[in-house]
Amino acid sequence: MGIEHIPNTNNDNEFPFPYLPSRDTETNEEKIIGTGWESQVKMLGPDWVLKEVNPFTSWGEERSQEMINYLRNPERVRAIMDDQDKISKIFGEEHFARSYFIYGKDQNGKEGYILVQKFIPGKALSEMIGVDYKNTDEMINENREQFKDIVWGLKKSFIEFGVPIDFHPGNLIKNEKTGKIVIMDTGIPSREFKTVMSDERTEKAFNIFENAYKRLDRMNRYERLLKLTEEEKLELDNKYDITDKQYNDRLENLNNMKNEKGFEISVVNPVDKLLNNIFGGRDKIDGQELLDYAFKTLGERKPTESQEIILDKLREQSTVLGNKAYWKNIIEL
Repeated sequence: MGIEHIPNTNNDNEFPFPYLPSRDTETNEEKIIGTGWESQVKMLGPDWVLKEVNPFTSWGEERSQEMINYLRNPERVRAIMDDQDKISKIFGEEHFARSYFIYGKDQNGKEGYILVQKFIPGKALSEMIGVDYKNTDEMINENREQFKDIVWGLKKSFIEFGVPIDFHPGNLIKNEKTGKIVIMDTGIPSREFKTVMSDERTEKAFNIFENAYKRLDRMNRYERLLKLTEEEKLELDNKYDITDKQYNDRLENLNNMKNEKGFEISVVNPVDKLLNNIFGGRDKIDGQELLDYAFKTLGERKPTESQEIILDKLREQSTVLGNKAYWKNIIEL
């Protein structure tokens, strides 16, 4: 399969826009509107965004050129395009933002494929929890009909690929014009499945298994929050043409592959894991210790709106002594 170009382009070398990425009016630097594990997102005119490889890791370290080359190589681009064909059929345009690619030089002058997407005006759901919505439960309830389709689409994609797609609130944007919740990034599930199917007991395979179970745990949590009736479940099964047996067979297949490799994986709520690390063997800690840890974790990054709300709560309660349950209620949105 060849590389799919942006509509109205003819070849790898054609850059279809007469303008460069938008620049900050004060600093004249290219304006970054979002940062993820893989990409820095920049506005490309009014209708598109450019997703260049993030030159830094999640820990703020400079990313190796080897990793940058891997993220932009043609083989990986083709794998993304193959998966997108299947994923777009499952979720449709209203819930999935398709990626396109152009060949050119990135911010460091290195050549390779650069990802481009249509601009979706709105916020990531991770930024809306604690701000627009009190917590995840309220977010699900106020968008119940959409999450019914998203969760069943996730179940169908798991059956299709054998591993779940990269689903979390940071990869979901609510379009402020249409109200539709759109998945912006799904990972490369077919490639991940090939990795876990290999005979090598590698760290990479372990990480894929660990991420898979975390994604399945989140998906199941969202399904529980939907509080579906049996009639609703049957209606969704028919709509997406799936059965419980297909889902359970895929889950059993994933479990068998994990066991064959000898991996021991337990999924722990990230807030519980965070608090366990901070508390150690203590029964109570004060808010100031949590606040200090939060700033240490953030480093130079600017807090999101929802993170700022949590930080404000910790500032207000810096002298309060609380147990794990108390602080979990404060920081879990």
